[in-house]
Amino acid sequence: MRRETAKNWTWFRDAGAEALRVTEPTLRPLPDLLEQEDRLLIDLLHRPTSWTSGRPQDYVACVLSARAFRLCVAAVSISLSGYPDAAPNLTRSIWETCIRLLDLLDNPIAGALGYLSKGAADEIRSMKAELKHLLATGEPVGRLETNLGRWEDYYSRLRDAATSYGFDLLTIERKHGSLNMRQVCASHGAEKAYEVDYTFDSLFAHCHHASMNGLIGDHGRARLFLLGPDAGEAAGAVCDAIVRTARVLVLAATVVGDTDLVRRAESLLLDANKQST
Repeated sequence: MRRETAKNWTWFRDAGAEALRVTEPTLRPLPDLLEQEDRLLIDLLHRPTSWTSGRPQDYVACVLSARAFRLCVAAVSISLSGYPDAAPNLTRSIWETCIRLLDLLDNPIAGALGYLSKGAADEIRSMKAELKHLLATGEPVGRLETNLGRWEDYYSRLRDAATSYGFDLLTIERKHGSLNMRQVCASHGAEKAYEVDYTFDSLFAHCHHASMNGLIGDHGRARLFLLGPDAGEAAGAVCDAIVRTARVLVLAATVVGDTDLVRRAESLLLDANKQST
């Protein structure tokens, strides 16, 4: 293996900026679709929502959509800056958001409260473990005990809400907190999405590069590893991020019951799919 000269942060920063400058114009109008997604998201979020209302699914759909959009912007940015191999770590979460929204369509209230309670339960479990460690070592706990109490109060309120709808919180937490992705896909006739899209992103994120030449090249007795930016494969990663976020918007608009927004989101998804081909 040939030993390369190490680069500092300034070099990586400038190289990424140059990759973005050169690559972004070649992929137009794909990045421009982000503006349309942003407009749709603003209209989606411009409504009163609360998990304490009669429609907790609307609150969850809005939170998930905002998160998916941020992941999309990050995936597009790093892809254009020369690191498209990192994008599947983000687009996989966007895909998972689509599956979560499908579950909300089937189980609006139970799915929303079960999802929220799973997050709260995990937070409480983590805080309790940290508090136990700090007390055992005699380290200062700061505001941890106070914050833990607030999370426990939140969880108690979620239990009361579930009870008011006739649900047992632990039951819906187990069923909807951590979804069986394949099962949800199959119930909507979309098992192929699990077997292809989700599997690809998961393999790419965790181990796919070990069996492909994306980051490594053997040239005779020389082996080269790619450490700096390479924007040559940006198109596919950008397409995946934008198309999957458009699907999130279609599903989220369906969850909140905004038919006009569904129509606009479906039109955007159609345009994004056309651009991706």
